[in-house]
Amino acid sequence: MSVIRKSASDIAAKIVAYVLTAGFAIVCVLPMWHVLVASFSDPIRLALYEGFLFKPLSFSVEGYELLFSYNNLWRSYLNTIIYTVSATALGLLLDLLAAYVLSRKNLMFNRFHMIVNIIPLLFNGGVIPLYLVVRSLGLTNTMWAMIIPACCNTMSIIMVKNGMESVNDAICEAAQIDGAGHVRILMQIMLPLTTSFIATVVLFNAIGHWNSWGNASMFISASHKDLYPLQLIMRDILINNSTEGVVSPSGYPISFYLPSLRVVMVIVGSLPLIVLYPFMQKYFEKGIIIGGVKG
Repeated sequence: MSVIRKSASDIAAKIVAYVLTAGFAIVCVLPMWHVLVASFSDPIRLALYEGFLFKPLSFSVEGYELLFSYNNLWRSYLNTIIYTVSATALGLLLDLLAAYVLSRKNLMFNRFHMIVNIIPLLFNGGVIPLYLVVRSLGLTNTMWAMIIPACCNTMSIIMVKNGMESVNDAICEAAQIDGAGHVRILMQIMLPLTTSFIATVVLFNAIGHWNSWGNASMFISASHKDLYPLQLIMRDILINNSTEGVVSPSGYPISFYLPSLRVVMVIVGSLPLIVLYPFMQKYFEKGIIIGGVKG
């Protein structure tokens, strides 16, 4: 059996690739480590400290205690979960129905329907028309304003459509001969065979809905803070330096606690997605590889 010898240039290229990959990973991980360590540091010492942190400054969970005392925090967390789950579920239902129809080769004017669906990827009416439509429907300052307008998008439809097109037509034809209708084919054949695509779409959409704050800032006014998602509370703390409802546990001004509140808010806001991602990763990777948009 012959042994393939690698040239010096191949070895050098591999070493450079490993070094660059490791460097990129470190650059990505270090800011996250700094935020995590800072969140468990003493708030007063953190406010006076400048530079990168490799370990906590006097381990403390006081920042978390302060944040959990923040007005409307738990309500906004619940709101975000409701918005994310509802919009993702409704969007998935619409994506599946649209993708199944578009994936059928005998659909009349199939190309025309695809063009109509792709147009929103390139053009949209803009923020002001969107607001006017939502207001005219009476959805402003309601939970529906965070669920309906952004629940469905063309990219998700295309990804699921590509997944359904990869299913062998003979399977669907055999099911139709046995008397299965479109609903049964969709539920019992397409869904099990396109799990990777569906999981990828669900993950993409869930992340987007969880991080969304633009629609909330447009459709929910300050007089309805009970409808605020977590991202608007994060905006108040991170950008507007709001400390409404937070009482200083010491004689220091509450402004000394802002650096700690900011890093803790980042951890609390990111934690659900960090926990969810490992369970979805295998489907996500497979869906990305197979589910690219076909030319």
